[in-house]
Amino acid sequence: MVQAGLSGYQLDLDLLRTLQPDLIVTQDRAAVCGISSAEILEAARHVLGRHVEVLSLHPAFLQDIWDDIHRVGEATQQQRQAAVLLEELFARVNTVVAESIMLREPPRVALLVWTDPLMLAGYWCPDLIHLAGGTDGLCRPGAPAPVVEWSRLPAYAPEVLLLSPCGSSLAQTRATLSALQGLPGWNDLPAVRQGYVYAVDGQAYFHRPGPRIVDSLETLAGLLHPDLFGEFLPQEGQLYCRVTT
Repeated sequence: MVQAGLSGYQLDLDLLRTLQPDLIVTQDRAAVCGISSAEILEAARHVLGRHVEVLSLHPAFLQDIWDDIHRVGEATQQQRQAAVLLEELFARVNTVVAESIMLREPPRVALLVWTDPLMLAGYWCPDLIHLAGGTDGLCRPGAPAPVVEWSRLPAYAPEVLLLSPCGSSLAQTRATLSALQGLPGWNDLPAVRQGYVYAVDGQAYFHRPGPRIVDSLETLAGLLHPDLFGEFLPQEGQLYCRVTT
């Protein structure tokens, strides 16, 4: 479905009828990660009537995520709570940036968000890598996740390699590693030689454009620079693990 850009999700119309929501919040940034806003709107109005409001979010940059939190606050008449939340999130981001901005040689980072086909992180993820003290020389901020040939990875020679397939648990992510480890040049990657390859829970980190994106930033900073941000890391084995050859 990823190759075809199709969604793996279906609306539960019976549940929608039971819940009787006045507001439905959804996203239409990536078709494979949800159901199109047009489909949701049509189904909701068919089941619930024309009074229901569908708020569709489509962030591309990190700034868009902040804007969407404000939009949700307005839609739910919780503007003050949204403003307080944003202040708290900005303070956490600034704590990371105050240290990461001083780094003279940020490591080259590659974040893989799918393995078949091979896809690199797009949209807000390059922003996260930069703020966490890394360099992403493969992706353009705000652009969709690109499908790439494996040969681009050895050519880029990442010093830190993270695997976090969208929507996959840590166990599911680890199960995809064997396919990568058998590719030509895997053992020659600097990240592999130096032991900086990580499997990360793709359900928890990187792919949720909401408040949890700051958890992603803190965890990423901890993985890139454990000497500076190690306190941000959860216990290894729960949501991330170091990959050994």
